[in-house]
Amino acid sequence: MILRFALLLAAAPAALVSAQQAPAPAAPRTAQAMPEDEDTITVSTQRLPGQVVGDIKPELTLGTQELRALGAGSITEILAQIAPQTQSGRGRGGGPPAVLLNGKRTSGFQEIRNIPPEAIARVEVLPEEVALKYGFRADQRVINFVLRPRFQAWTGEFDIGGPTDGGRFSSELEVNLLRLRNGTRTSIEAEVEINTMLTEAERRITTPTQSRPFALDGNVSALLSGAEVVPGRTVLGVPAGVASPTLAQFAAAPINSTDIRPFRSLLPDSRTTSLNGTIAGSLGTVGATLTGGIERTLTESMQGLPAASFNLPAGGAFSPFSGPVLFNRYAPDPLGRFGDNWNSRLGTVLDGNIGKWRWNLTSNWNHAENRSRIERGIDVSAVQSQISAGTLSPYGAFSGPTLTDSATSVSDNLSADLLLNGSPLQLPAGPLALALKAQVQHLALDASATRAGLVSAANLSRTQGNFQANFDLPIASARDSVLAFLGKFTLNGNIAADTLSDFGTLITWGAGANWEPSPGWSFIASFTREQGAPSVGQLGDPTIITPNVRVFDFLRGETVDINRLDGGNRALLNDTRQVWKLGFNLKPFEKTDIVLNANYIHSRIDDPIASFPTATAELEAAFPDRFTRDAGGRLLQIDNRPVNFDYSERQELRWGFTLTQQLKPGKAERAAAEKRIAETRAKAVEAFRSGQPLPPEIRTFARNPYGFTPGQRPPGAAGGPPAAGATPPAAAGGPPAAGTSPPAAGTSPPAAGAAPPPGGGFGGGFRGGGGGGGPPRGFLDGRLQLTVFHTWTFRNEIGIRPGVPVLDLLNGSAVGSAGGAPRHQIETRLGGGRRGIGGSIGVNWQSGTSVLVDPSGASQSPDDLFFSPRAVANLRLFVDLGQRQDVLLKMPWLRGSRVSLRVDNLFNDRINVKNRLGAEPIGFQRDQLDPLGRTVTLSLRKLFF
Repeated sequence: MILRFALLLAAAPAALVSAQQAPAPAAPRTAQAMPEDEDTITVSTQRLPGQVVGDIKPELTLGTQELRALGAGSITEILAQIAPQTQSGRGRGGGPPAVLLNGKRTSGFQEIRNIPPEAIARVEVLPEEVALKYGFRADQRVINFVLRPRFQAWTGEFDIGGPTDGGRFSSELEVNLLRLRNGTRTSIEAEVEINTMLTEAERRITTPTQSRPFALDGNVSALLSGAEVVPGRTVLGVPAGVASPTLAQFAAAPINSTDIRPFRSLLPDSRTTSLNGTIAGSLGTVGATLTGGIERTLTESMQGLPAASFNLPAGGAFSPFSGPVLFNRYAPDPLGRFGDNWNSRLGTVLDGNIGKWRWNLTSNWNHAENRSRIERGIDVSAVQSQISAGTLSPYGAFSGPTLTDSATSVSDNLSADLLLNGSPLQLPAGPLALALKAQVQHLALDASATRAGLVSAANLSRTQGNFQANFDLPIASARDSVLAFLGKFTLNGNIAADTLSDFGTLITWGAGANWEPSPGWSFIASFTREQGAPSVGQLGDPTIITPNVRVFDFLRGETVDINRLDGGNRALLNDTRQVWKLGFNLKPFEKTDIVLNANYIHSRIDDPIASFPTATAELEAAFPDRFTRDAGGRLLQIDNRPVNFDYSERQELRWGFTLTQQLKPGKAERAAAEKRIAETRAKAVEAFRSGQPLPPEIRTFARNPYGFTPGQRPPGAAGGPPAAGATPPAAAGGPPAAGTSPPAAGTSPPAAGAAPPPGGGFGGGFRGGGGGGGPPRGFLDGRLQLTVFHTWTFRNEIGIRPGVPVLDLLNGSAVGSAGGAPRHQIETRLGGGRRGIGGSIGVNWQSGTSVLVDPSGASQSPDDLFFSPRAVANLRLFVDLGQRQDVLLKMPWLRGSRVSLRVDNLFNDRINVKNRLGAEPIGFQRDQLDPLGRTVTLSLRKLFF
């Protein structure tokens, strides 16, 4: 009855109610009637809800329509979609941006990562200088997510997909409950993700030549490599199915071979399960948040078959040969690497105000347990002793004891930091803004490893205290008539001191200037000098050896399977990083939503920390003790533990633009929508008059009259913000606003305290910017957004050690297996959506690189490698059925549903690597550098209200 009454109030034509209109009581003095004029513009100088502190404006702002056009399902997906706008060249390794919620710090990204976009009012992207105001380092951009005041829904999403080349299956199930009401936030999240293993046999991989002729059935070779076993034969195959083969049978048997690709994984099998929860509200005048979660990840990969060579003595029970020979064979069970990782966290956030100061107290506890088990072969000596004793035939099935290494680490990280923001002094050009942060952190790491029966342990701990101060000093302000010709000009200074129990005190300081000469123009210049300590893991991780790691040996121009030694290095030094930045942000046109950005960054790091993922001649010359070779020069092992290089230096210019265009419907489409609304109103009135129950399609229309995103009230709807020029609704329980009509004669009023229809309903929902009962202005509009960014790297070099040639990563040098560094990178995103249908395509292009045996250019080698340019196109298509009113009228149960299709690497483009002879080296094959290639993922998502 209540819903029917609300429908009638909103749906009855003006002619029906005007005859029964009673004099309207005066509006309450707290409410003010406004003329219903679409062109009314209200300008307010008050801060927007959720706005960040300080006077630096966002470089990019996304509203509700822009977010709907993205078709994202969570904050994580939003960040992936706007990645070109959030990258920073000032960090050490391309870390993620700092994330705020409603202009405040959170306990961590995991607290908010699964919030659905339907609950977000806007997203702001801000430069790195804003990070200083929140106690972060100035090497991260800041992303501020502002939530709606009210929202409640269960969200379920199921993803299924895999590469079009096959071999791998991925699935993910997420369930989320989010409730926003009266300043409180409650969320519960559960997630399960499964990725199956991908092996080399499922891709076009060529196996490098083995040092000995191993096979599952076995082959016989001489003790000295290359020597003859019998005249004219260096290798003899073992006859199949013969218990004690004769010399003639050996001579007649073919050489055995085994394809080991099915026993080597390119990508591991992984299974992740997580559970997270958050409660946020207030304790009196203090905001409070409690969040926690637990996650477990199991991984399994294969490292090939264990190879063994056994000595068959002449005249022994199993040898028909006149001299000793080697029997080379694989054991049938592949070597495995297994991981079991547990991570749990607990975080709290308290924030409030003390006078004019705003404070935020954040504390976190993170507990991690990581266990790994690596099978590195069989115990050859145990099997050899049985063969020599004549108790075990080498020709039959066998499996020796497996040699296994293991490592365990348990870490606890506790931290608490207090942030104060305020303005202690009012200056002529504005207030002096001050941000103070004090932090204490304690990390404990207990690690142990068992390798070759030897146990090593490390018990490390670090207690760190940090104090950081940041101030913004206003110099000029056109608004306050202080040096008005400069517009708005602010200086910034910051200093931080980190005291570490194992490293002493490290100092970071910086300065900058923010200048806005006129609206739409802003310039930022800054300098930062930062000292950074190596992590506790880099210092004390347990030492483990991983067998059969495939690398390319640039010195010999061949691909080999080696042992890789990983672990910590206690001799590491801290690095010192200096960064200069000059940037500008421009919005040149008032009526065209286009924003241009450009940032020039020059960074130098002294004593940078790096590891050795590949074997180049330059790295081996600088650190010869890190590479182990046999007598013939073949690479056997790389010590991958981190070291300090001498320095690294990088100069780059990153510039681009973001263009947002409104997509407006045609007259015919708008007329059809208005006709459908009118027909639905008529049905609602007729059902009410006849006393019949409302049809299901009318109830669906009542909850979502204009096809808006579920949970979002259209302009003018009950409980939502009024449309431009619309009369504000009367307060709940009070008299109707001026100009509204009373209920029709003979109708019953709703019960006292009755709630309005869910989702906005019809109670005022038909009042829009157009007035007269029409749909709100913009209800059919969509958004089209184009983003283009170009990164031009002028310099990227590493000094390994004094006296050693500098590695020029732009001109033939490399420190990784993916080649050198590209000089040019271009990122583009084109996407849009309207009325629930949309999509986007993004293209990431990078220029080609090279790795030269002699980067100086004095000579050329056939083993010089050239890496082709690469353009990866990612396509995303979606249909948000919650915004398709034509679908909801027929199938109301689809309310809140969305179907999306994601195709990553649409054209299956891979990097092609060729040497000077035009051949593709083993170890640099397309499928090895990018095992997945094109992947297709289908997502089904639904909100339950």
